[in-house]
Formats: sequence, structure tokens, C-alpha cells
Amino acid sequence: SPTAAKNLWREYCSSPDRNVPIEKVKTVMQWANYWLEIYKKNKVKYPTYKMYKLYIDKHIIPEIGEIRLNDVRPAHIERLIQKELSKTTADGEPAPMSLSSLKKIRLTLRQMFDSAINNNLCVKNPTTNIKLPKEPKKEIVVFTKSQMQSIIQHLSVHECGPAVALLLYSGMRLGELRALCWSDVDFDAGIIHVRHAMSETEAGEDMLLPKGDKQRVVAFDASLGEYIKKIPKRSL
Repeated sequence: SPTAAKNLWREYCSSPDRNVPIEKVKTVMQWANYWLEIYKKNKVKYPTYKMYKLYIDKHIIPEIGEIRLNDVRPAHIERLIQKELSKTTADGEPAPMSLSSLKKIRLTLRQMFDSAINNNLCVKNPTTNIKLPKEPKKEIVVFTKSQMQSIIQHLSVHECGPAVALLLYSGMRLGELRALCWSDVDFDAGIIHVRHAMSETEAGEDMLLPKGDKQRVVAFDASLGEYIKKIPKRSL
């Protein structure tokens, strides 16, 4: 139950076993803390680290945290997946975890056990042959012609119109738009230098490199340039 899971995690955080030396690590719970600190913290972007920690705290630890690393079997992982797929709401309505989240749990476990093997803490990875249900083919939803016309008609009158125009015509991500500076826009050449993106960090939000740590250049035409010029100049 959620209450039992919370109690287990609180007990783990206050337990001296949390700081057991690496060479004496035995359980999934003990290794999970080391794995996060050594292999993920400050090595991946904070939202990614936060995702790993969420799945460990809320799903992995409550289900298999007390099992010794060498004793975890594929059946334990299969049971975890089945429990997530069979969850219901308080009213008894089905509320299964999304396949996307299940894939992330499997990925987290796979990486945890690969690292445990490399550290001679266990000999096999129980996630190796774990299969997930096939994800139904998603229908791609796009704006209709009338919806696009309506959006374009409001660009010049809505206070957020210039920002929407930038997203619509340049293909920039929202975090990239929020980090955009006037020094990034070259009106003469008709290009935007995408150098940063606003991203969540442990201390709050900060300007980091764009997705994939890759800066790029986006071209824009005169019509988009007019929208950009309407944005109030409040920064460099």
C-alpha cells in the first residue's frame, strides 16, 4: 500500500544500513542509494536524476527493496510490473501505469543491476529478458487548417502572440524560447542562435545547454521577424 511504501522508505532513510560500506551492500535498497549518488547525481540533468529517484522511491524500493541483489529473480520484476498494470482508483476504476513509465522503471532497474554486476555485487541482471505489453499505435494529432488559421489570426492581437509565433514558425522548444536573449537574434542574417534552454535544477531553474547539449541555428523570415520585434526589450 502507499502508506506501507512511505513507511519503508522513511525507515530506510533513517537506517544505518543506508550508509553501509559499498563492499557490504547486499540489498536492492542499499544499492539504490549508492547507484543514484555515484552514477546519476551531477552526471545527468537534474530532471533525469529526479525521474530515476522517483521510480526508485515510489515503485522499486517498496516492491523489492529488501531483497538481496543476488536473490532478485525475473519473476520479482514481472510481479512489480503486473502490480503497476493492475492498479485501480479509490472508486475501483482501472488506473494502470503508462507503458512509458513502465519502460523507465525497467530501464532504471536494468542500469542498477548492470552497475551492481560491474561492482561484483551480483552475478546476473534479472531484467534481461523482461518484456512489456506492446504499446498501441498512437495517432498523430495535428492542428487542422481552420485551427491554424485561428491561431495565426490571433498572433497579432494576443499578448503572447510573438512568443507563439516563435514556437510555431521556428520549431523551438518552450525551454529554449524562455532562455532566448536579444543577443541570440541576428536580424540582418535572419537567424536565431539557440544557445540555452531553461531547465529545472536542484536549486531551481537555470539556463543550461539545449536538449542533447547541442547548440543550433534556426532561420526565420521577415514575417516572423516582425513578430519578434514586437517583443518588449527587457534583456540583453
